[in-house]
Amino acid sequence: MRAGDFDGDMLSKDGKAYSLATARDALLAELAEGTKKFPFRIEGQVFHQVVEQGPGRYVIALVDSGWLNPAERETTIVAQLPGNWQATDRLTGAKLVNLNQPLTLRVPAGVFRLIELSATGD
Repeated sequence: MRAGDFDGDMLSKDGKAYSLATARDALLAELAEGTKKFPFRIEGQVFHQVVEQGPGRYVIALVDSGWLNPAERETTIVAQLPGNWQATDRLTGAKLVNLNQPLTLRVPAGVFRLIELSATGD
């Protein structure tokens, strides 16, 4: 292919051209596959960031993602690493639950929560 053969409605990866719709599907599939390697999966309409604090210690920032429509959001944290994980609300100090099963939380409108996850020896 030569320069100028595209009108801006294509993307290219590894020398192969993709329509924007096909590229979007491929990107979503790659992102979904990549998230399986993360220590925790976050579900729901919240911005999140997982930060490793050291071996067996993580902090997850959960932020209401509604810039134009702030609202209380529900999110679920699922452990993808083996072991027992104790969840604690870092701002209040309240112990939540052990992540043997998914943990569902509410993130207040326009606010954030910090959840600390620690591996336990149980």
